[in-house]
Amino acid sequence: MLARLLTLIRTDPALVMSLVQAALAATVSLGYALTAAQTGAVEGAVTAVLGFTVAAYTRPFRTGAATALVSAVGTVLLAWKVPHISSGLVSTVNVLVTGVLMLAVTSPLTDSLAVIRARHRLPRHAAPRMLP
Repeated sequence: MLARLLTLIRTDPALVMSLVQAALAATVSLGYALTAAQTGAVEGAVTAVLGFTVAAYTRPFRTGAATALVSAVGTVLLAWKVPHISSGLVSTVNVLVTGVLMLAVTSPLTDSLAVIRARHRLPRHAAPRMLP
């Protein structure tokens, strides 16, 4: 089971990030009484950290980094600039935006590089970074 989890993290970190974001959003919106600004700050920070971790596994790095930046800044701006928004709505929008961007933009880059490297035995610098 642990080996499968590590393989999933190595081969598709964007999917893992999206799942972590969904779990965090569910926890925040169902379990804790936070304001929208607090929710935006927590989820924005987690999105940035996880997003740049995913970016480290993808080539080109700037695509994953830009995706993380857009998701994190969008979440924070939504939470702090939209009046009378609920923390649940901030969480929901964060999961949707992060999930769509990571799975549609970043995940195909990671997956396709892993497949290409396996087929053509590319040098390590041309493939996604793997955990040791």
